[in-house]
Amino acid sequence: MKRNFFDTDFAAYAGLHAQIPRVLRYVVENRDVVIQTSELNDLAHSIRTILKNPMAEAFNRLVANEQLSNFAAVYLKSTETAVPEIVASQNITLDFKQVKGGEILRALPEFNNKILVDVTQTLKTDRYTGELQINAADVFQNLFVRGHLVASYFDSETWLTPYLSEFVVRTYTMIISSIIGRQFNLTLTEQMQIMGIFALYMCQLLSPEDDDLVMPTLFNRCTFIGSREDLRNIAEVCRDVSATGLTLSKTCKLVADLGPEKMRKFNALVLGTMCRVGPDVLTSRIALEYPPYWVYVLLLALSGTKTPMIYHLTANKLAQEGRTKFLDQLLSNQQIFNLHRN
Repeated sequence: MKRNFFDTDFAAYAGLHAQIPRVLRYVVENRDVVIQTSELNDLAHSIRTILKNPMAEAFNRLVANEQLSNFAAVYLKSTETAVPEIVASQNITLDFKQVKGGEILRALPEFNNKILVDVTQTLKTDRYTGELQINAADVFQNLFVRGHLVASYFDSETWLTPYLSEFVVRTYTMIISSIIGRQFNLTLTEQMQIMGIFALYMCQLLSPEDDDLVMPTLFNRCTFIGSREDLRNIAEVCRDVSATGLTLSKTCKLVADLGPEKMRKFNALVLGTMCRVGPDVLTSRIALEYPPYWVYVLLLALSGTKTPMIYHLTANKLAQEGRTKFLDQLLSNQQIFNLHRN
């Protein structure tokens, strides 16, 4: 069940839909803020040997596969026009292919079906030549890798391999349920039930469009929760809600209804307040309901960035597998790193 970023609870809560008309008007009137692909490639090649970590390797794959042409990288220093908040945000990846009304950009190849990234804070102008130079290589790479994950998730019918999908579900459910378990002082049985509900939700988000929403194929792999019979029982209990597609709000409502009495007031807002996994609050909140962001936060943590995620992975005994098997298979996955857009 592939989800458009603008269909998330976060997008609705943050009022992102209301910003889109202003965003479209801004890009139509300010085409000169886009860095040409040739210059972008030159900038990318200038830092390819600076950083040596999995995030840098993912970025190098993008460069080697000529994927930077899928981006509209904007440098906003020269514009005097008020910039829409969503354009200048380094926490939100704006994919114009997912934007309602984005058809008006068909005549603008700089933006049509592109992934917008604001690289202003990562660049500086050489005082002698006037050329742009990168002054924050790690942030520069992060923006493109996250943007690519967002776009490849949206474009791919089957985004990840079965193992990668299962690891994403396992990290997601184990980390979230352990946080909730500590907060509400749950028993192991209660925590495992909650784990099953969140696993069902993430399995839906990672499954093909024609998969069974009640019992997704991927959910059958989640034997870290319990037996196949246990999984079928969880799916059956959630059927009335899950059959039409789960959202984060619906999932949290299931937890409130099916969990212990002390969780009756549990909701998505409470979950977002409790669960800090990424480098900032916004990224953490989006990651809770949008798989590309969860994978991005995993990659960030496994690349050595000190975020809450690496603590959670270590506490749940997932860090070692993440650094080895998960990264090996993620970075060698051709499906992810070949994105073809017009």
